[in-house]
Amino acid sequence: MRSRVSGSSAVCSMSATLRAGAQMHLSPWSCRRYAVTMTQSRSRLEGELVGWDDDRGFGFIRPNDGGADVFAHVHAFIDTTRRPALGDRVTFRTEQAPDGRIRATEVAPRDRRVPVSARKARRGGRLVGALVAMLLVVAFLALAALIDTLWPVPTWIPYYYAVVSVMTAIFYALDKAAARRGEWRISESTLHVLSLIGGWPGAFLAQALLRHKSTKLTFRIGFWLTVVTNLLLFVAVCVVLAAATAG
Repeated sequence: MRSRVSGSSAVCSMSATLRAGAQMHLSPWSCRRYAVTMTQSRSRLEGELVGWDDDRGFGFIRPNDGGADVFAHVHAFIDTTRRPALGDRVTFRTEQAPDGRIRATEVAPRDRRVPVSARKARRGGRLVGALVAMLLVVAFLALAALIDTLWPVPTWIPYYYAVVSVMTAIFYALDKAAARRGEWRISESTLHVLSLIGGWPGAFLAQALLRHKSTKLTFRIGFWLTVVTNLLLFVAVCVVLAAATAG
């Protein structure tokens, strides 16, 4: 009796996996091969991380044995000492998600030891980014000093920029934490608005130190547009206030 139940469960699992393969638009032969591979995933599979969206916390693993790429969420990774990266060689098991699709679970690096050179490179990248952020802030202060010789800068403006920058950095940290936990994210438009109203120094520093929103091209373009716009608004406000004071 038990063997019949086990056989029935296996058939149901195979059928569900076949349906998942069909949803991926695989050929019948690839579908069958995909189903056999995935339903036998009690033994660990090997593959390569061929797609990874660090901001959204998910990607896809391409199995070495062939078949369709397997969805992998950041929560499925065992090693929490580092973020997954494109090209990582991993071992994993698979399971069926509630929606019937196959996803990776218990994902681990094939070599658990992270090379010292890689760790140094990441630390070096953060330090360089932080240095560039500080230089940018110094350049902004120099620009403000130059503008002050032409149109007096109100004393409250530096405090305003400092407060908004700290608030913006906190928002970046919260969004980074939400991405890791797979929770509701802070919208990119909100982050851009904070940069636009003067929080871009804090945003730039957070991007460098947290390595968050630092590689997505569309976001980077939007961010630099907010920086340029804010600087233009800064000059305009100083000119208007100087004219009003003189009048």
